[in-house]
Amino acid sequence: MNKLLTFTASAVALFFAAFMTTASAADRTGLYFGTHAGLAFPDDESWNYLPAGPMVTIDVGDDLVLGVQSGYNYQVPGTQFVVGAEGDFSSTQSDGSSPCPNPTFSCKIELDKVLTARARAGMVFGPANEFLVYATGGLATAERTVQTVFLPTRTVTGESKWSTGWTYGGGFEFFLNDMVSIGGKYLVIDLPDAIYMVDAGLRVNADTDAQIATINFNVHLP
Repeated sequence: MNKLLTFTASAVALFFAAFMTTASAADRTGLYFGTHAGLAFPDDESWNYLPAGPMVTIDVGDDLVLGVQSGYNYQVPGTQFVVGAEGDFSSTQSDGSSPCPNPTFSCKIELDKVLTARARAGMVFGPANEFLVYATGGLATAERTVQTVFLPTRTVTGESKWSTGWTYGGGFEFFLNDMVSIGGKYLVIDLPDAIYMVDAGLRVNADTDAQIATINFNVHLP
């Protein structure tokens, strides 16, 4: 998290330095990198004990997201269409807990890290092609932690695993000049169920999905 904060501060400094230039009516083809901040909104999560045990529903709280992204835009010559690809890394600690079927235990799920690799397609508008609207979709992988806590002794048992699923969403960018853009992005993260080992060797099948909404700062290379 400290490294992400340092990167964010550096990117903001570069953002203000680049703001000294003005935008021109140019195509938006090129590499870019940047940083983002926002919120993760996990769905109410659930797990069920295997092979046919009871189900637990857990209210997972919203949490701050910090991260970085990089990508490439290609504006189709002679048109307003822009296609490209983007990858990002987000760090969060969205978690929640509920009483387990055995009330001496608490059941807990945490979403820790999220990576996505996505295609983007959209259009630019405005006299300087300064406004970009796009749809996006691709792969998502996330680290999910499932634990039980034995309340009398606070003993924690569980596992962390990476799960790979899908993501889709959309966003926009406003080019302040040829080097810098600011925008917003919304992603739905759809992860598959996974099996985790908790207390007493019990196995649970856990489900975790989320939405992530961020404000993005990007620096575009010439």
